[in-house]
This record gives sequence, structure tokens and C-alpha cells, in this order.
Amino acid sequence: ITHFNKKNGFISVSGRSIEVDSTQFWLSLKRRLIRHTKNSTAITSIRFQMDYLTSSSFIELLEFLEFSKSIPQYGNGLEVEWLYEEGDEDILELGNCIHDTLGLPVKCVQMN
Repeated sequence: ITHFNKKNGFISVSGRSIEVDSTQFWLSLKRRLIRHTKNSTAITSIRFQMDYLTSSSFIELLEFLEFSKSIPQYGNGLEVEWLYEEGDEDILELGNCIHDTLGLPVKCVQMN
């Protein structure tokens, strides 16, 4: 499930990403993000609440976030929030992996 609020630059991605070819999904989100950043000075906030990701989906997510790192060149800021359920160490580890791999500040937030 994806929600993109153009007014305030808030993107929410949640659910299970089990598609074998998730390229189209992430490409569509990139296009929307490009349009947003060219026409807005708002900080872009991306919130992930993933239940499960296949390895190919995680690679696509990393590529999307790598692309998102270019947002500051438009004068915008970028915030990334990674939600995980208490005790779900696998999802928490993915959030930390994003930080370690891309050097992006990722706020990992435990849900109750």
C-alpha cells in the first residue's frame, strides 16, 4: 500500500512486498517523487511499515532510497522513518541495513 501526499511531501509505504518483479512499483514512485521535488520546497518524509520483503524487493527499495538521496539537490530535505513491531528483529535489522548501506539517517521506530 502506498500513500503520497503531494501537499506536505509525505510518502507512506506499508505491507508485504512479495512481487517477483517490483521494478514497476518503485519506478512509479520515483516518477512521483521527481514531480514532487521539482515543484515543492517541503521536506520529503518517507515512512516504511513493512511486514515482509523479498530480497529482490529490498534491493529495489535500496535503489529507490539511493535515488531519494538526491532530493536535497532540489533544496528539499529528506526524512526516513522505518517502523517495526516489537520483537520483529528481522524488520528492524533491515532498517539498520538501510542506514549502514546507504549512509541515510533512518529513524527506526518500534510500534506498540
